[in-house]
Amino acid sequence: MSPLSDTRFPELLLVIEASTARGSVALVRDGICVVEHSVTMGPAREDALMPAIVATLDQARSTMREVRGIACGSGPGSFTSLRIAAALAKGFAQSGNIPLFAIPSMLLAALELRTFPGQYLLHGDALRGERFVQQFDTGVYETVTTVGDMQRLSLADTEQLATSKTLQLVTIGSVTVSALDERAAVPRAANASALFHTLHAFGPVDIAAWEPNYGRLAEAQVKWEETHQRALPTS
Repeated sequence: MSPLSDTRFPELLLVIEASTARGSVALVRDGICVVEHSVTMGPAREDALMPAIVATLDQARSTMREVRGIACGSGPGSFTSLRIAAALAKGFAQSGNIPLFAIPSMLLAALELRTFPGQYLLHGDALRGERFVQQFDTGVYETVTTVGDMQRLSLADTEQLATSKTLQLVTIGSVTVSALDERAAVPRAANASALFHTLHAFGPVDIAAWEPNYGRLAEAQVKWEETHQRALPTS
């Protein structure tokens, strides 16, 4: 069966998430997370994801040959970390001829709130004084629903939006950044286990064509386009 035609939740799913400074790797068996490892990400750090993947498989006494699917946090978030995670995920999926699923990283953070019914406005660092902003509603049966489209707003506008719509404000990350934040929530690879019945909504994706949603252009690209007054060529 082609990876693009198989929409079942894989028996053994390897999940990689690296949109924030705190990345994670998890192994989900039949919809239950059996092992998760957290890693510190950042441009000045060595790649910690591959060692975490090896440690996760070792702890679960599993091998890549047993993995039947890959899921990757699709962003938005850190350019460098997302690129590393995507490259690993695509490489594993391609070499193993197994499906690749792209799960929005903001959803993986929102799933941290699934046991607390309410209406939330999650926001993460978008650089240049802006925040990635997305509303999520959580229900009594641990359902999490994405509401509307993601936006990029200033922190002040994010706070105003939360206040005007009576939404609970939640920072994506390890610590809060707004005085109005109710709490912080980290996108965790383990939270993919909560998508047992809905994983098909996130793939399988075309392994060769898929790229993370960075949420905005990289700083280097912005500077190049400002200097040359034209779009950066893609080929």
